[in-house]
Amino acid sequence: MAEVQWVRLYTSFFDNKKVRMIRRQKDGDSIVLFYLYLLTAAGKCNAVGELFFSEKKPYNNFILAEEFGCTVEFVERALEYLTTLELIEKNEEHFRIPEWEEHQNAEGLEKLKEQRREASQRYRDKKRQEDKNARDMTVISRHTTEKNREEKDQKREEKITGIVPEASVGAVLTL
Repeated sequence: MAEVQWVRLYTSFFDNKKVRMIRRQKDGDSIVLFYLYLLTAAGKCNAVGELFFSEKKPYNNFILAEEFGCTVEFVERALEYLTTLELIEKNEEHFRIPEWEEHQNAEGLEKLKEQRREASQRYRDKKRQEDKNARDMTVISRHTTEKNREEKDQKREEKITGIVPEASVGAVLTL
């Protein structure tokens, strides 16, 4: 699940009749803030509105309380009220934001995922080509080094034995 840096929030969010109902309740503003926390957490999960603490561990009341800095009692009360208003769903495994598409541009996310996938593929291809080029340069370098070493060994041997190559003899004679 790739993290997304935004969720869509309409300027009329606080005019929504459900949000107005929540705000009239005891701790209503805190519940609305908690709901906004849940929306942003769902955006980070980027799992079509499903809420997970980590890829394999869903949120529970205790984790939510710790994560958002509130009491477990408040989390239970807020989740119950948000569930009653159908702003959040809870199945046996995890919490989910229903109608997630209102808060996230699903088409835009798919496009973003595709762009990231293509960028990753281009990066892997480029890295693969660079590695191949580096191996080719190593082979060329090794070949050049061996050739230079052979030439140096031959010159050293010629100095020791006093044998001058034919080309050198010809050059001396023409002088």
